Amino acid sequence: MNKMTRNNANNAPRQSTGTDNPSHADAQNMFPYRAPLEIVKGISGIFLRYGLRSSSMNDICNHLKISKKTLYSYFDNKDQVVEAVMFYRRERFRAEDLIKQTEDVPSIRLVIGIAENISECLKSLWPINIFDMKKYHPVVYEKLMKQDNSHIDRCLQFLFRKGWQEGMFRKNIDAEMQTELLQMQISHLLDPENWPDLKHPAHLIVLHVFENFIRSIATPQGIAEFEKFVAETKGKITALRQTSGNANPFLTHLNNVQPTDPADRTGLES
Repeated sequence: MNKMTRNNANNAPRQSTGTDNPSHADAQNMFPYRAPLEIVKGISGIFLRYGLRSSSMNDICNHLKISKKTLYSYFDNKDQVVEAVMFYRRERFRAEDLIKQTEDVPSIRLVIGIAENISECLKSLWPINIFDMKKYHPVVYEKLMKQDNSHIDRCLQFLFRKGWQEGMFRKNIDAEMQTELLQMQISHLLDPENWPDLKHPAHLIVLHVFENFIRSIATPQGIAEFEKFVAETKGKITALRQTSGNANPFLTHLNNVQPTDPADRTGLES
């Protein structure tokens, strides 16, 4: 079981027994609190809808229709609630699971998928949650950042190895430097304090960041794979709008690009 240490024994997380929800036994055994995953998932949704700071313990109880006694039987304070929610979110996207699930996906498509996910996150309250956590729950924030950095490092290490094996990424690139540059840019965009200084929406800028990333590391074969994806969007974009009303952000953005020379796509246009 994954136990989380604390300086104050009285604030130690209440360990899961793994029996709160048999249908999620494996996930629950990894969970550092006794709260059923359904409750933590519900709280995560509340934070994303109303914000972390604005959601009090009373608000959580009211929205989930549970008593304060029930909530406090799982958590001693809001710090523990926040930590549980962030742990839940991270466990859904563990690097090892992502790697296993994407073994058959071309590396260029994986980079595009990461860009799409981050772009969607930037359109939600997720960055505001991070900002509130940094300001009002700093201990949880520091722990989360360490987990995030480790997760990103493992994913990118896998991504580079895969790209090299496929011939999609150049072998003479400095993978460590590229990883650091990408992390710095994403971290900057994920911080709402930086948004007032941006001339364009963060969820669109991140798409430029990832196209630049692809073009800086890709071989001619990798560029061709990326251009193939761009070409495919021309037909898909209309279908996506007709069926869902909300097209994929990367597809939408790339579909709006009209380069004068198809062989010279130097960047995305806003």
